[in-house]
Amino acid sequence: MDGSLVKWIVALAALLEIMIHLAEWRFLQGLPESIPPETGRFLSNPFVWRRSVCLARGKTAIRLGITSSLYALVLYVLFTPLLEKTGAWALAVMGSHAGAGVLMGALSALAAWCVVLPWSWARVFLVERDRPSTLGDARRFWYDQSLYLLLAATLSAGALGGAVFLSEAAGGFLGIYVALVFAEFLLVWLFPVFLLPVFFRVKDFPEGALKEKLLEIFRSAGLTPLKLQVVDTSQKPMPPNAMLSGLGRARRFLLVDSLLKSKSEEEVVAILAHEVGHWKKGHQTQRFFMAVFLQAVLVAVIWVLSGIGPRPVALLKGVFAAQALLVLVFQPFIIRKMQTQELEADAFAAGFAGAVAMKSALLGLASQNRGWAPSHLLYTLWYEAHPPVLKRLEALDEIGLSGK
Repeated sequence: MDGSLVKWIVALAALLEIMIHLAEWRFLQGLPESIPPETGRFLSNPFVWRRSVCLARGKTAIRLGITSSLYALVLYVLFTPLLEKTGAWALAVMGSHAGAGVLMGALSALAAWCVVLPWSWARVFLVERDRPSTLGDARRFWYDQSLYLLLAATLSAGALGGAVFLSEAAGGFLGIYVALVFAEFLLVWLFPVFLLPVFFRVKDFPEGALKEKLLEIFRSAGLTPLKLQVVDTSQKPMPPNAMLSGLGRARRFLLVDSLLKSKSEEEVVAILAHEVGHWKKGHQTQRFFMAVFLQAVLVAVIWVLSGIGPRPVALLKGVFAAQALLVLVFQPFIIRKMQTQELEADAFAAGFAGAVAMKSALLGLASQNRGWAPSHLLYTLWYEAHPPVLKRLEALDEIGLSGK
């Protein structure tokens, strides 16, 4: 694989992703104003349907803009001498390949942030807002964007600089792979403790009978130690959701406060059982090893491309090529596996808390999150980590009818 092949692999991935987003946009534009019969089995409120379609159209427009803009940036630096010139300048400034990697990593994050910024603003203030923006909203937006930039620049600089250093040290590309696997493990372990609280206020779950009931469920499933926490969205909106995250003593079960306020005790138990199902079925472990496999692909591509130019430039091109190959070859299989895992977790929750409670929770979440609009088949295959809500509800109906 040489530099010219990298350009065309990335261009092919760009064409595929943009075509899928355009197909999704056209599909959403063709959805009726009234509730389709297949959706009407579960949804009777036409206002919720129209809001779901409107939000889906807006989000698709934003994602199409972000995808097109990022690919335009990457293709520009690949098809022009800009990347090589920047690499030579960074080497002259920093005096070493590793230092040049640090500088180029930070600059890459800054460039991507600048390209995505207008679309982020449009998403927050035009697409996902149910009320007029205020000065506080604008301040929060710029505060969050500053944190995103700082975090992205730090991680990108450390990753590229560290990769260059390791590629030149003993162990070479094997060292890069070991470092990536360790970083993946560290991220899973520390996300609920250090990363999430940077953007959201996290507080302890309120004391009471519900907390004791949830803790008892976790203890019976062997999920100890574990801490129950609530994500406060009073200062920053977040869709109602729940997640089981972290490892060992850093393990957390996180509930968004709007979910806790809007759901019955039976529905909260069903949502918790869904997350326990992911753990009991080994989904977190499976996803970790999928990430480890993809990191091996990334390192292999970087190794193949390591001789096409100065080390920081070659490694950056390797990252571009690996991401393009992920989209072209692996992404549909990964998404398919994740959708299967969600259905398995739904089935576990239905068996634990009852299909009626799980279905009720899912119906409420779909309406709260305005998630009733279906997607184009290709978009579902490439991007939807969760199966369509209708498919999940139909699966729960089958479980209820079978008495499982």
